[in-house]
Amino acid sequence: MIAFAPLLPAWLVLALLALLLAAVAWAYLRPVRGTWASPPWLLLLPRLVAVAVLALVLLNPVLVRQEPRGDRPRLVLALDASGSMAVADADAAGATRFQVAKNGLEAVAAAVGERYQIERLALTTTVATGWPTAMASAVTSAVTSAVTSATTAGTSFDPLATLARGERPPVALVLASDGCDRGTAMPEGELAAARVVASCLGVGSTRPAANLALRLEAAAASAFPGQDLGLTAVLNASGAAIGRQVEVTVEALADDGTRTTLTSQVVTAADEVRLNLSANVGDKPGERRWQATVASLPDEAATEDNRSACTVLVVDRTLRVLVVEGEPWWDTTFAVRAWRKDRQLGALTLWRLGSKTLRTGEVKNTAPLTPEGRLGPGCWDGYDLVVIGAQAERLLDPAAAQALVAKVEDAGTGVLFLAPGLRDGVLAGLDPVLWGEGPPVPTRITVAPAGRRLALLPADATALAPVGAARVASLRPLTEILAGDGQRPLAVAARRGLGRVATVNAEGLWRWSLTGQGAVAERFWRQLAKSLVKDAGAGLAADRERYRVGQTAVISVRGAGPLSVRAPAGADAATPAQEAAVANGTAAVALPVAGLWEVRRGDDRLTLVVDADVRERVEVSRRDDRLARFAAATGGESHDLSASADAGRRLGERLARRADLLIAAPRREPLITNPIWFLVLVAAGSTEWWLRRRRYGVV
Repeated sequence: MIAFAPLLPAWLVLALLALLLAAVAWAYLRPVRGTWASPPWLLLLPRLVAVAVLALVLLNPVLVRQEPRGDRPRLVLALDASGSMAVADADAAGATRFQVAKNGLEAVAAAVGERYQIERLALTTTVATGWPTAMASAVTSAVTSAVTSATTAGTSFDPLATLARGERPPVALVLASDGCDRGTAMPEGELAAARVVASCLGVGSTRPAANLALRLEAAAASAFPGQDLGLTAVLNASGAAIGRQVEVTVEALADDGTRTTLTSQVVTAADEVRLNLSANVGDKPGERRWQATVASLPDEAATEDNRSACTVLVVDRTLRVLVVEGEPWWDTTFAVRAWRKDRQLGALTLWRLGSKTLRTGEVKNTAPLTPEGRLGPGCWDGYDLVVIGAQAERLLDPAAAQALVAKVEDAGTGVLFLAPGLRDGVLAGLDPVLWGEGPPVPTRITVAPAGRRLALLPADATALAPVGAARVASLRPLTEILAGDGQRPLAVAARRGLGRVATVNAEGLWRWSLTGQGAVAERFWRQLAKSLVKDAGAGLAADRERYRVGQTAVISVRGAGPLSVRAPAGADAATPAQEAAVANGTAAVALPVAGLWEVRRGDDRLTLVVDADVRERVEVSRRDDRLARFAAATGGESHDLSASADAGRRLGERLARRADLLIAAPRREPLITNPIWFLVLVAAGSTEWWLRRRRYGVV
C-alpha cells in the first residue's frame, strides 16, 4: 500500500503547486514577440512533467509494509535459582524467594499471552534452558554446592550477556532475582548495546540475615621462641544479631588435642568488634595454633563462620642485628640493651669516636672496614636486621649504603631507622618518612591498630612518659602507622622489595625506665626488631596464609617424598599424584571442608586454615540498587514482588502493549529516494531547454 508523508505541510505544498502552475501558464500561454510560430504545447509538456515530479517529491510517497504476524518478538524470562533464593522471608507467608520469583514470571507469561516467543532460563553459575520443575532440587543443591565448591559462589549474571551476541537478540528480558552480589558483574552494557530492554522483579527482604562471623588473625606468619605475638579476633554481626550479648573465647590448641583458654569475654555484637590480645608462643620451635569461637544464636543464618583459627610457625634461630651510628644516642643505647637481654637476638654495635670506629657486642661477624675506617659493601652479609642510628653516614662508604638497599630489596634484610630527622643520599630514599623542619613536639605515645597486631606494647600499659616527635612532612605510599597517628606518626613500617623498613620517630623512650616501666620499653624494642626480620622458611610452605572452602592450596616442598594430608574430620585425603608438580617442588591439595588441614612429610608439618563459605546463606538481603541500575541502563523497569504480588501481571500487560506496537506497526519505505525520479526531473528540464532553443529560438 502506498501512502503520502509530505515533507512540508499539505497547505504549503498545494500553495507552491498553484504558484508553479500559474507561472507555467503565464510563461507559455502568452505570445512571445507578439505571436507564436506554433502552439507551445511541446514546451509546456516537459515543464508540467518537472512540476509533477517536484510535487511528488514534496508529497513524499512511501510504501507501507505490514510486519508478518508469525514473526513474533523474543521475550526471555530468567529465573534466579541460586542458593540465596531458598530463603523463606518472614513476610512471604512461608514461600521461598524461588517460589515468589517463579510465580511472578508466570504472571508475566500469562499477561503477554501469544504475543511473544517466550524462552525460560534458569540461572545458577551458568544459564540453563527451562525452569526447574522442583524448587528443592534446584535451590537446595545450589546451597550444598556453595558449601562444597568454590566455583558455586552464587548467581552468575554474566551469561546473560550471551543473549546480546546472537543473530536475533530478544527484544525484552525479565529477570526475577534478589540481586545478591557474589562478585559478578551485571551485563547491562552489552544488553543495552544490543537494544535488549531488561526489566527486573525483585524478591526477598532488604533486611540482612541475622548472623555472627568471627575471624582470628595473627600479627605475623612466623615467630621466635619466647616471643609475645599479637592476636586479633574480629567479630562481625548483621541483622537481628546486632546488639545481642555473646561470648567470644580464644584458645590455644596443643598437639595432643588439649586446649588452653587465653580469654573469654562477653561482648555486644556489632558491625565490627575487635578483641586484641597477646599470646606467648613458647620456647619450642614448630607450629602454634589458636582458635576463636563465639556462641551461636538460635535464629542465626549460618554457624560455620562462628569459629576461626590461625597458625604461626615458631623458628628457633639467632637473629643477628648490626647497629651503626656515628655518635652515641640515648635511645639507641637502651634499644641495644633490650636486644642483648633477649637470648635470641645477638647485636653488634659500631660507633664512631673521632677518627676511630669502635665496636661492642657480638664479634663473630667482623663487619669489614675500609682503610678509612668506614663500612664497605660486604658489611651487611649474615645480618637479619640493620639499625641506622644518629650520624650513621659517618661510618658508611657510599657503596655500602647502595649495597644496603640491594640487601633489603633482594635478600629481605630488615632496616630500622632511629634518631629521627633528615638523612643524606641513598638512605633518605630508603626511609619511609619524609621529614619536615622544626623542633620536636612532646607527644603521648598511642598504639595504632597495626602496632596492636604486633603487640608492641602491653594492652594495660598506661601513664607512659611523653616522647619527643620530630615534624613529619608526609609518609611514602603504603606506609603503615604502628604508633601515633597521621599527624604525628611515632613508629611506621613499610615493605621494600622482600624486606621491611621501619622508622621510630620517638625521642625519649629511655625515660620510661625512670618511671618504673623499663620492661615496657624493652618489649617495644624486641617486638619491633623481630617484626622486621624476614619470615623464616620451613620444609613445607603454603601459597597463602588462609583459604576458603573449595580452593586449592599449592604447597612448596623442599626435597622429595610424598605428602600425607589429613582433613579436619580426621580422615586422610591423598594429594594428587603429579610427578611434574613434585619435580618442580610443589603439590596441590584440594580443600572441600572448613577447618584445620594437616599436611605432613616426615617431621615437617604444615597446617592450612580453611574458612567456611556461607555467603549464599548470609549475604541474602535484596539488592534493589543493583537491580534498578541494571534495568535503568537498558531502558527497562524494576519492581518489587515482595511489596506487590501483582507487579508481574502489570509488567506483562505493558510488555503486551509493546508487542502489539512491534507487530502491528507498519514499516514505511520512502519511494522518492529512487534515483529515477531525479533523472526524470533533469530530463524534463533538458528537453524543455532544447525545444526552446532549437525549435522556437527562445532562450
